[in-house]
Amino acid sequence: MILAAISANIPLPSTGKIIAFVLVLARIGAAFSLAPAIAGKNVPVRIKAILAIFISLLLVSVVANPKNLDTAPIGMITVLMLKEVIMGLAIGLAMSAIVAIWSLAGAYLDLSTGFSYGGVIDPQYGNQSALLQQIYTLLAAVIFVTMGGVQILIETLAMSFQTVPLASFPPSSDLAQLALAILTSVFVAGLGLLAPPLIALFLTDLAFGLIARAAPQTQIIALEFPVKIAVAIVVIVATIPWMVPFLTKNMMHMSRLVLGGG
Repeated sequence: MILAAISANIPLPSTGKIIAFVLVLARIGAAFSLAPAIAGKNVPVRIKAILAIFISLLLVSVVANPKNLDTAPIGMITVLMLKEVIMGLAIGLAMSAIVAIWSLAGAYLDLSTGFSYGGVIDPQYGNQSALLQQIYTLLAAVIFVTMGGVQILIETLAMSFQTVPLASFPPSSDLAQLALAILTSVFVAGLGLLAPPLIALFLTDLAFGLIARAAPQTQIIALEFPVKIAVAIVVIVATIPWMVPFLTKNMMHMSRLVLGGG
Protein backbone atom coordinates (compact mmCIF):
# COMPACT_ATOMS: atom_id res chain seq x y z
CA MET A 1 0.00 0.00 0.00
CA ILE A 2 2.69 2.48 1.02
CA LEU A 3 4.89 1.61 -1.95
CA ALA A 4 1.92 1.90 -4.29
CA ALA A 5 1.06 5.32 -2.89
CA ILE A 6 4.64 6.51 -3.23
CA SER A 7 4.95 5.23 -6.80
CA ALA A 8 1.67 6.86 -7.70
CA ASN A 9 3.03 10.26 -6.62
CA ILE A 10 6.25 9.89 -8.64
CA PRO A 11 5.81 11.38 -12.13
CA LEU A 12 6.82 8.90 -14.81
CA PRO A 13 8.67 10.16 -17.88
CA SER A 14 6.70 10.36 -21.09
CA THR A 15 7.40 8.14 -24.07
CA GLY A 16 8.94 11.06 -25.93
CA LYS A 17 11.29 11.75 -23.02
CA ILE A 18 12.41 8.13 -22.93
CA ILE A 19 13.06 8.10 -26.69
CA ALA A 20 14.97 11.38 -26.39
CA PHE A 21 17.12 9.87 -23.62
CA VAL A 22 17.90 6.82 -25.76
CA LEU A 23 18.90 9.07 -28.67
CA VAL A 24 21.13 11.21 -26.44
CA LEU A 25 22.67 8.07 -24.97
CA ALA A 26 23.38 6.76 -28.47
CA ARG A 27 25.40 9.88 -29.34
CA ILE A 28 27.21 9.99 -25.99
CA GLY A 29 27.96 6.25 -25.94
CA ALA A 30 29.24 6.23 -29.51
CA ALA A 31 31.53 9.17 -28.76
CA PHE A 32 32.87 7.50 -25.62
CA SER A 33 33.65 4.33 -27.59
CA LEU A 34 36.35 6.25 -29.50
CA ALA A 35 37.21 9.15 -27.18
CA PRO A 36 40.80 9.41 -25.91
CA ALA A 37 41.48 8.06 -22.40
CA ILE A 38 37.85 6.93 -22.00
CA ALA A 39 38.04 4.38 -24.83
CA GLY A 40 41.30 2.88 -23.54
CA LYS A 41 41.44 -0.77 -22.56
CA ASN A 42 42.44 0.17 -19.02
CA VAL A 43 38.98 1.75 -18.43
CA PRO A 44 36.37 -0.92 -17.54
CA VAL A 45 33.32 -1.15 -19.78
CA ARG A 46 31.05 -0.76 -16.75
CA ILE A 47 32.65 2.60 -15.92
CA LYS A 48 32.21 3.78 -19.51
CA ALA A 49 28.54 2.74 -19.48
CA ILE A 50 27.84 4.43 -16.13
CA LEU A 51 29.55 7.63 -17.26
CA ALA A 52 27.63 7.68 -20.55
CA ILE A 53 24.27 7.10 -18.82
CA PHE A 54 25.00 9.75 -16.18
CA ILE A 55 25.96 12.41 -18.73
CA SER A 56 22.97 11.47 -20.91
CA LEU A 57 20.64 11.96 -17.94
CA LEU A 58 22.13 15.40 -17.36
CA LEU A 59 21.90 16.44 -21.01
CA VAL A 60 18.44 15.09 -21.80
CA SER A 61 16.92 17.68 -19.45
CA VAL A 62 18.44 20.58 -21.37
CA VAL A 63 18.30 19.19 -24.90
CA ALA A 64 15.36 20.41 -26.98
CA ASN A 65 13.10 17.39 -27.38
CA PRO A 66 11.04 17.15 -30.57
CA LYS A 67 7.31 17.08 -29.84
CA ASN A 68 6.51 14.35 -32.36
CA LEU A 69 8.74 11.64 -30.86
CA ASP A 70 5.74 10.11 -29.06
CA THR A 71 4.01 9.27 -32.32
CA ALA A 72 7.09 8.68 -34.49
CA PRO A 73 7.14 5.30 -36.27
CA ILE A 74 9.75 2.70 -35.40
CA GLY A 75 11.51 3.20 -38.73
CA MET A 76 11.97 6.91 -38.10
CA ILE A 77 13.31 6.30 -34.58
CA THR A 78 15.73 3.73 -35.98
CA VAL A 79 17.02 6.23 -38.54
CA LEU A 80 17.40 8.88 -35.82
CA MET A 81 19.27 6.36 -33.68
CA LEU A 82 21.65 5.59 -36.54
CA LYS A 83 22.20 9.31 -37.09
CA GLU A 84 23.02 9.82 -33.41
CA VAL A 85 25.51 6.95 -33.46
CA ILE A 86 27.21 8.43 -36.54
CA MET A 87 27.34 11.86 -34.89
CA GLY A 88 28.86 10.40 -31.73
CA LEU A 89 31.42 8.40 -33.67
CA ALA A 90 32.38 11.51 -35.65
CA ILE A 91 32.95 13.54 -32.48
CA GLY A 92 34.85 10.75 -30.75
CA LEU A 93 36.95 10.10 -33.85
CA ALA A 94 37.78 13.79 -34.23
CA MET A 95 39.04 14.00 -30.65
CA SER A 96 40.87 10.68 -30.75
CA ALA A 97 42.58 11.57 -34.04
CA ILE A 98 44.44 14.44 -32.35
CA VAL A 99 45.74 12.05 -29.69
CA ALA A 100 46.36 9.16 -32.10
CA ILE A 101 48.62 11.35 -34.24
CA TRP A 102 50.98 11.50 -31.25
CA SER A 103 51.32 7.73 -31.38
CA LEU A 104 52.07 7.86 -35.11
CA ALA A 105 54.60 10.64 -34.52
CA GLY A 106 56.32 8.51 -31.89
CA ALA A 107 56.38 5.53 -34.27
CA TYR A 108 58.01 7.64 -36.98
CA LEU A 109 60.62 8.91 -34.53
CA ASP A 110 61.29 5.32 -33.43
CA LEU A 111 61.99 4.48 -37.06
CA SER A 112 64.27 7.51 -37.46
CA THR A 113 66.28 6.91 -34.29
CA GLY A 114 66.47 3.10 -34.34
CA PHE A 115 64.18 2.42 -31.39
CA SER A 116 61.85 0.51 -33.70
CA TYR A 117 64.13 -2.53 -33.42
CA GLY A 118 62.67 -3.23 -30.00
CA GLY A 119 58.99 -3.24 -29.06
CA VAL A 120 56.87 -3.30 -25.92
CA ILE A 121 53.13 -3.56 -25.29
CA ASP A 122 51.31 -0.24 -25.29
CA PRO A 123 49.04 -0.20 -22.19
CA GLN A 124 46.67 2.35 -23.75
CA TYR A 125 45.59 0.37 -26.84
CA GLY A 126 47.21 -3.04 -26.28
CA ASN A 127 49.31 -2.92 -29.44
CA GLN A 128 53.03 -3.58 -29.71
CA SER A 129 54.95 -0.33 -29.95
CA ALA A 130 58.50 0.92 -29.59
CA LEU A 131 59.81 3.18 -26.84
CA LEU A 132 59.12 6.65 -28.23
CA GLN A 133 55.71 5.63 -29.54
CA GLN A 134 54.70 4.45 -26.10
CA ILE A 135 56.08 7.61 -24.48
CA TYR A 136 54.19 9.86 -26.89
CA THR A 137 50.97 7.84 -26.45
CA LEU A 138 51.10 8.00 -22.66
CA LEU A 139 52.16 11.64 -22.70
CA ALA A 140 49.21 12.56 -24.92
CA ALA A 141 46.81 10.66 -22.65
CA VAL A 142 48.18 12.37 -19.54
CA ILE A 143 47.97 15.83 -21.13
CA PHE A 144 44.47 15.10 -22.42
CA VAL A 145 43.20 14.19 -18.94
CA THR A 146 45.08 16.80 -16.89
CA MET A 147 44.40 19.74 -19.24
CA GLY A 148 40.65 19.20 -19.34
CA GLY A 149 40.33 17.08 -22.46
CA VAL A 150 37.41 15.11 -21.02
CA GLN A 151 35.66 18.38 -20.16
CA ILE A 152 36.23 19.69 -23.70
CA LEU A 153 34.78 16.43 -25.07
CA ILE A 154 31.66 16.67 -22.89
CA GLU A 155 31.17 20.35 -23.73
CA THR A 156 31.52 19.53 -27.43
CA LEU A 157 28.90 16.79 -27.11
CA ALA A 158 26.54 19.10 -25.22
CA MET A 159 26.86 21.91 -27.78
CA SER A 160 26.53 19.46 -30.66
CA PHE A 161 22.85 19.04 -29.78
CA GLN A 162 22.40 22.73 -30.61
CA THR A 163 24.26 22.40 -33.90
CA VAL A 164 22.52 19.15 -34.89
CA PRO A 165 19.33 18.65 -32.82
CA LEU A 166 17.83 15.23 -32.23
CA ALA A 167 15.26 15.40 -35.04
CA SER A 168 17.43 17.07 -37.70
CA PHE A 169 20.00 15.71 -40.14
CA PRO A 170 23.20 17.50 -41.15
CA PRO A 171 23.65 18.08 -44.91
CA SER A 172 25.90 15.54 -46.62
CA SER A 173 28.04 18.38 -48.00
CA ASP A 174 28.75 19.54 -44.44
CA LEU A 175 29.86 16.03 -43.47
CA ALA A 176 32.28 15.89 -46.40
CA GLN A 177 33.71 19.29 -45.52
CA LEU A 178 34.04 18.23 -41.89
CA ALA A 179 35.92 15.05 -42.83
CA LEU A 180 38.31 17.04 -45.03
CA ALA A 181 38.83 19.65 -42.31
CA ILE A 182 39.56 16.95 -39.72
CA LEU A 183 42.11 15.23 -41.98
CA THR A 184 43.80 18.56 -42.71
CA SER A 185 43.93 19.49 -39.02
CA VAL A 186 45.35 16.10 -38.04
CA PHE A 187 48.04 16.36 -40.74
CA VAL A 188 49.02 19.87 -39.63
CA ALA A 189 49.06 18.79 -35.97
CA GLY A 190 51.27 15.80 -36.74
CA LEU A 191 53.64 17.91 -38.81
CA GLY A 192 53.91 20.51 -36.06
CA LEU A 193 54.54 17.82 -33.45
CA LEU A 194 57.25 16.14 -35.51
CA ALA A 195 58.97 19.31 -36.75
CA PRO A 196 61.43 19.95 -33.86
CA PRO A 197 62.87 16.40 -33.53
CA LEU A 198 62.82 15.81 -37.29
CA ILE A 199 64.77 19.00 -37.97
CA ALA A 200 67.28 18.05 -35.28
CA LEU A 201 67.66 14.53 -36.68
CA PHE A 202 68.01 15.88 -40.22
CA LEU A 203 70.81 18.19 -39.13
CA THR A 204 72.45 15.27 -37.30
CA ASP A 205 72.30 13.11 -40.45
CA LEU A 206 73.70 16.01 -42.47
CA ALA A 207 76.58 16.43 -40.05
CA PHE A 208 77.41 12.72 -40.15
CA GLY A 209 77.20 12.80 -43.95
CA LEU A 210 79.77 15.58 -44.06
CA ILE A 211 81.98 13.68 -41.63
CA ALA A 212 81.72 10.55 -43.79
CA ARG A 213 82.79 12.54 -46.85
CA ALA A 214 85.69 14.16 -45.01
CA ALA A 215 86.88 10.98 -43.25
CA PRO A 216 85.62 7.86 -45.07
CA GLN A 217 87.54 5.55 -42.73
CA THR A 218 85.44 6.65 -39.74
CA GLN A 219 82.88 4.11 -38.48
CA ILE A 220 79.90 6.43 -38.87
CA ILE A 221 77.23 3.79 -38.25
CA ALA A 222 78.69 2.92 -34.85
CA LEU A 223 78.50 6.57 -33.81
CA GLU A 224 75.32 7.65 -35.57
CA PHE A 225 72.74 5.59 -33.67
CA PRO A 226 73.68 6.65 -30.11
CA VAL A 227 74.11 10.29 -31.15
CA LYS A 228 70.73 10.38 -32.92
CA ILE A 229 69.06 8.79 -29.91
CA ALA A 230 70.63 11.35 -27.59
CA VAL A 231 69.66 14.23 -29.88
CA ALA A 232 66.06 13.00 -30.16
CA ILE A 233 65.69 12.57 -26.39
CA VAL A 234 67.15 16.03 -25.68
CA VAL A 235 64.84 17.70 -28.20
CA ILE A 236 61.77 15.80 -26.96
CA VAL A 237 62.47 16.70 -23.33
CA ALA A 238 63.09 20.34 -24.30
CA THR A 239 59.77 20.55 -26.17
CA ILE A 240 57.57 18.93 -23.51
CA PRO A 241 56.48 22.32 -22.04
CA TRP A 242 55.41 23.34 -25.55
CA MET A 243 53.47 20.09 -26.10
CA VAL A 244 50.90 20.85 -23.39
CA PRO A 245 49.44 24.04 -24.95
CA PHE A 246 49.92 22.53 -28.41
CA LEU A 247 47.61 19.58 -27.66
CA THR A 248 45.11 21.79 -25.84
CA LYS A 249 44.99 24.21 -28.78
CA ASN A 250 44.42 21.34 -31.23
CA MET A 251 41.61 19.90 -29.09
CA MET A 252 39.85 23.28 -28.97
CA HIS A 253 40.29 23.68 -32.72
CA MET A 254 38.87 20.21 -33.35
CA SER A 255 35.91 21.02 -31.10
CA ARG A 256 35.17 24.16 -33.13
CA LEU A 257 35.40 22.16 -36.37
CA VAL A 258 32.89 19.58 -35.15
CA LEU A 259 30.52 22.34 -34.03
CA GLY A 260 30.83 24.14 -37.34
CA GLY A 261 32.87 27.08 -36.07
CA GLY A 262 35.87 26.50 -38.36
